[in-house]
Amino acid sequence: MNSFPLGWFYIQSQNGQVLTVANKTMQPSVRVELRPKKPRENHQLWCYYQGYLVNKHSGCVLGVDRQKIKDQPVYQLKRISDDIKQHWQYIQRQLVLADYSLGMKAIHVLFVLSWIVCCQATIIVLASNETLVDRIAAFGPRIEGDVGITGFVSPSSYGCHPVQTTEKNWIALVERGQCSFIQKVKAMQESGAIAVIVGDRYFNGWVTMYAPGDTSDIHIPSVFVAQHQYRTLLDLYSTQQSSVAVRLSGDDLLTWPLLDMLLVVVLSPAVMMLFIYLTWQIRQRQRRKNDIAPTHFVAKLPMYIFRREKIVDADHAECAICLEDYLEGDQLRTLPCRHEFHAKCVDAWLTSHKKFCPICKFDICQSTDAIPPSERTPLLSA
Repeated sequence: MNSFPLGWFYIQSQNGQVLTVANKTMQPSVRVELRPKKPRENHQLWCYYQGYLVNKHSGCVLGVDRQKIKDQPVYQLKRISDDIKQHWQYIQRQLVLADYSLGMKAIHVLFVLSWIVCCQATIIVLASNETLVDRIAAFGPRIEGDVGITGFVSPSSYGCHPVQTTEKNWIALVERGQCSFIQKVKAMQESGAIAVIVGDRYFNGWVTMYAPGDTSDIHIPSVFVAQHQYRTLLDLYSTQQSSVAVRLSGDDLLTWPLLDMLLVVVLSPAVMMLFIYLTWQIRQRQRRKNDIAPTHFVAKLPMYIFRREKIVDADHAECAICLEDYLEGDQLRTLPCRHEFHAKCVDAWLTSHKKFCPICKFDICQSTDAIPPSERTPLLSA
């Protein structure tokens, strides 16, 4: 609203009252007071929302343009107020869904990353303590933890057919291709190998080896290595001119049955979703708890019995919460900001809604030194 001049700006409305605008830019949460007709009437709080001035107490809506502030017809005020309320609730729901969506995406990314990391096992060259990364096959027995399998690497071309050898505790190193993974492992198992390492000569990437059909006759583990690891093992074998001693170590997670892995994939997002929801509920509950006043604190606030003869302007004495006139003998409670209400009304407001005064928004849990001055505040302290 660049047309507003600096300082306070007053515009006469249709009902004869005056709107006092505290800021020329009309930013959200700017305080806008409706100047009362009588000094004893309470000021009301307004906020600027999507082109409208909205009364926080009554829900009344005033349309705002670049030149003036005008009152809307009564039948339109209610409709505009409901639209804004519904739109605000929709925005809140979308924010919650957006948080959940981002949370679920993060969960899936972390799960995929953890699966990629966990799928990597290791081959340790005992002579140099060099560690090579491999990937365990989806079939065959598991490699037990850090103990693993220790043997001597012996290259055997593609390993599609059994070979004759007198070596013991040897691990077959075969190249990918010419036949299926399961055929290679079966041929090396018949040849007496205690494990099989399948390497890729041309591509530097890991592959999870699968096998169709029944694989219950496979009794030795097998792993897959990428181009770099495969050539490293071949170079070590050709350099040493003898068998290379290695130890295969695996991760127990990799040998889980496929059904177990599917259960983990399906249930882990649900568990994380439940965790996020419970965390959100706990935070919301803590936030609501911080927004209300303790019951024991409210009970200590001063309270007195209303007497009409002691009130100067008794005709306008009413509770700002229930909007009912004070009756003789009603119990009234006085807040630190010196505003008075029905005790039952203000107690319910402070302990279940907000710890602020319904009129001036003063935090009753603050010290009395922070009370803002009013027309009743003496100029000199006693």
